[in-house]
Order: sequence, then C-alpha cells, then structure tokens
Amino acid sequence: MSPHEGRGRPASPAGIALVAALALALVLPGDGAASVAGSPSGGGCQPAGMELFTVPPCRVFDSRPGSDPLRAGFRFLRVAGLCGIPAHARAISANLTVVNAQVAGYLTVYADDSLLSLTPTINFNAGQVRSNTAVVQLAGDGSGTVAVYFGADDPGDLTHTVDLMLDVNGFFADQKIKPGPAVSGISPPDGGQAGGTLVTLSGTFPDPASTQVQFGQETASPAPGSTTRVLVVTAPPFTGVFPTEPCAGPPGLTGTVMLPASVDVTVTDAVTGCSLTVTGAYSYLPADGSCHLSLPPPVASFAVFTSHANDVAMFTDTSTGAPVFWSWDFGDAHTSFLQNPVHDYGAPGTFEVTLTACNAGGCSMVSQAVTVPGT
Repeated sequence: MSPHEGRGRPASPAGIALVAALALALVLPGDGAASVAGSPSGGGCQPAGMELFTVPPCRVFDSRPGSDPLRAGFRFLRVAGLCGIPAHARAISANLTVVNAQVAGYLTVYADDSLLSLTPTINFNAGQVRSNTAVVQLAGDGSGTVAVYFGADDPGDLTHTVDLMLDVNGFFADQKIKPGPAVSGISPPDGGQAGGTLVTLSGTFPDPASTQVQFGQETASPAPGSTTRVLVVTAPPFTGVFPTEPCAGPPGLTGTVMLPASVDVTVTDAVTGCSLTVTGAYSYLPADGSCHLSLPPPVASFAVFTSHANDVAMFTDTSTGAPVFWSWDFGDAHTSFLQNPVHDYGAPGTFEVTLTACNAGGCSMVSQAVTVPGT
C-alpha cells in the first residue's frame, strides 16, 4: 500500500536540515571533534550529531478515551511537554499501535512543518491490531508537534475511522557540549631530532589517562603522574624532513644547512573525541647543524712529456677544483686510475688521450692528441 499524494504545512529550512542530521545520528556514532588551531589555547568542543535520551515508556496520545478516532486526513499532536519530552527535543523514539480500524489503510507520522512522507509509518487492515516502532521528527519551529495522516486504501472513503495509541520511550536532542583539552603552555619548546625530551604541557586535561599528544604525525602518551592541569610526555623521534637554507663555506664554496623543524602539537581526549591543535608549538633541532658544502665539479686538464729516447709518455694531472678520482684513456685500449700515470706505448704515433676528473660535486672530461715521436 502507498499513500496518496498530499502535504502538511510548508517545510521549513530547519526541518529539512534536521532530516539530514537525524539520519547521520542514527547511522554514525556522533563523536566527531571540533579542533582549534593557533597559539597555545583551547576549550571545549561540540561533537557532531544528536544524542538519544531515554524516558520511561509513556503514552502521549490515545484516541480511544474521548471517542475521538482518526478520520481520513490530518491530525496534529503536540508532544513536547508531555512524558518528559522537553521543548528542545528534535525527534522522538516512539511506538505506534493501531486498533479498531474500520477500513484498510495506513498512517504516516512526521514533523508537521515538513512535507508528507510517501512512506507510511504503519499499515493495517480492517479489524487488525498493528504496532510499529519509529523515530519521528518533531516540528523544527520549536512547537514540538507532529502530524498524523490517515489514508484509507479507498481514496473516496472519508467516513471510516481508526484509533491510535502513541507511546514514547526517548527523544533525540543536540549532544551536550563536552569539556575538551585546553593548552596554555608547552615547555621546553624544542628538543633533539632523536626525541626523548620530557615535555610539559600546562592547561586543562579532563582525563589525563585517556589523553594522547601528537607531535606532528607521531603520538606520545602522558607519563604516570600527569594531572588534569599538567601533562608530561616524552617527545617521539622526528620522522619528517628538516628545512634548509644556503650557507657559506671557504672562498668560492657554498652549501646548505638544516634548520629546526616546527610541528603542530595536537592533544586529544580519547573519551570525548575532543581535540585541540596548537600550530607550530614544538621544534625539533637537527642532529647535524653544520654547513654541508656544495662542491662544483673540477675542471679537468693535464700535461704530458714525451722523448725521442723511447715510446714512453709521462702524464701530469693539472686539473683544478680538488679532484679525488681520475680515469685515463690513453687512446690505445689501455687505461689507468692513477693521478699522474706513466704509459709505454711501445711504438711511436699520435693518440687521443682522455682524462676524466671527479670530486663530490661531479666530473669533467678533457681530451687532447698526444704524439709519441719514438727513437
């Protein structure tokens, strides 16, 4: 069975927004956390969604005693103020019971300032007793009312009636603001790259044993003896990348030096889910703060001495830029890795000799023709 098209009062923006919020409250645990970024400071947080508050089972409406059964169409009922349902309730957890149905039909119960839902809350046949549980949204205008629509299977039947009993066992309301951590100071503000520094956080920490502290991406737990006013934690090792800046070395040489790295400190109460982030509150000091030189590659060059007395060539490295590695190709399929090699060609001739000279900054290469005059 499906209801015929119709509508109650015009839907309000608050009512439409609550539908989405209520759906989230029913599906998700509703323990999201608000966080604060900035200098050491903080306060409470407001978890997202709504919270269910139970009340003793109680009947808020019964059409039987006053012989005022439901007839085809709408009936509007005030729920807030009855059976412990407060004015700030956003929805109710309810049980609906239908009796004395003179005709087959359905009831749809919904907030009376929203559109009539096309999904019935309960269906029934003539003479049948039916019950169903439902979460019913209340009007978003603060009136705490619901609309009940009775539709008969025969659209033209406007005379037959049905009795309704509406019981509640709880209500949904915005979650209470829960206390969150507050940080007023962090000491010392820096420590070594390897971690291990005892860091004291002062402020307010509702549950020290359930509090976690993150230094960047790494987590630390409070040490025994931490209180609601003081947390003592051991800074974990730094696993990030230190920033660098240029530095000057000996004349003609430059390099880079690592700088301290600042990380955010996030304090989270695992019970409430509330957290506070203090931006850039702790700095890690690099273990090596020296200037690492950036050497330019050498400029390869060499001199050679030959004689008519034999077929020997004596090579002398004249490269600049402090090379530490040399590779010679004598042009006759022979090589050497000495700085200043001596090579016997065994016969006169002209050979293309190549020297490759390298240091930490790179390599360079030079070639020249060498003539061995022979005897």
